[in-house]
Amino acid sequence: MRPFHQLDLNLLRVFKVLSEELHTGRAAERLHLAQPSVSRSLARLRDHFDDPLFIKTRDGLTPTSMAARLALIIPESLNQLSHGIDSLEEFDISKKSGRLRIAMNSFLALTLPAKLHLKLQTIAPDIQLEVESWGSSTVSKLIKGELHFAVNYYPLDVPKEILSHPLTVDRFQLLVRNDHPLVGKTTSVGDLAKYPWVTAIVKGWNEQTTLVSRLLADRDVPIQMNYRSEVFSSVVQVTAESDAILPCSALLSENLFPQLSSIEAPESIEPPSEEVRIYAHQRLRHDPYHEYLFTLIKTIIDEL
Repeated sequence: MRPFHQLDLNLLRVFKVLSEELHTGRAAERLHLAQPSVSRSLARLRDHFDDPLFIKTRDGLTPTSMAARLALIIPESLNQLSHGIDSLEEFDISKKSGRLRIAMNSFLALTLPAKLHLKLQTIAPDIQLEVESWGSSTVSKLIKGELHFAVNYYPLDVPKEILSHPLTVDRFQLLVRNDHPLVGKTTSVGDLAKYPWVTAIVKGWNEQTTLVSRLLADRDVPIQMNYRSEVFSSVVQVTAESDAILPCSALLSENLFPQLSSIEAPESIEPPSEEVRIYAHQRLRHDPYHEYLFTLIKTIIDEL
């Protein structure tokens, strides 16, 4: 008998029907195949198992002892496989439980995790959501299965086994304190150069190059970047208590920062935008749980 990995699995379905009908003609009708095709499949099965399997008689076929043993295994295995595949379409999020571990960049982590948690509490209360900041070990954790998925801007330097799917496009805004001189005014490039800038450091995205440098990449404008921090609350505090300008995700609600106001960028400068993506290991490509979560997160982001 040959090893299992050399077996054409399509032959198992032929075997199952033959073992039930014990007649090549009736088996061919059930399989919607020509009788010679069923006979050829039987020949291949005999070759693989090195056994006649079915002996031709006047009334049809009689199984050998090998076929009788296989008939106890193959039909049930095929039924389990069929049920398992069909159940993918019957995924029920309300039955999920356990820890759901994700990572997000510091901008998106201000609003998205809380909304995701509150939504999950209504549809799957037995899921325990755990959120961490995107860091240097995030990709490694995705590969090891220590994180279910992560959310950050795109593109990022990740290995091919980490797949990403678009969620939305983040169009950035400029924030200043409520009584800042630029509030309510039409700004110029020169205005932007008059004031200091602060920015949040988002791991994996702007550690080396800031959004401001990209914003004014083609202009000879001396920008004073005097404060950067991974702690977003401190960046907001500096902005609220100084004349600093803070480039910030437009996905964040203004209600989060009542002490800050947005200002319009000069007409000559198009505010930058970044694609937001969800990152996960390729082994989860067709996992119904993760497909459901992807759709749920996209819906939440679209409502921000």
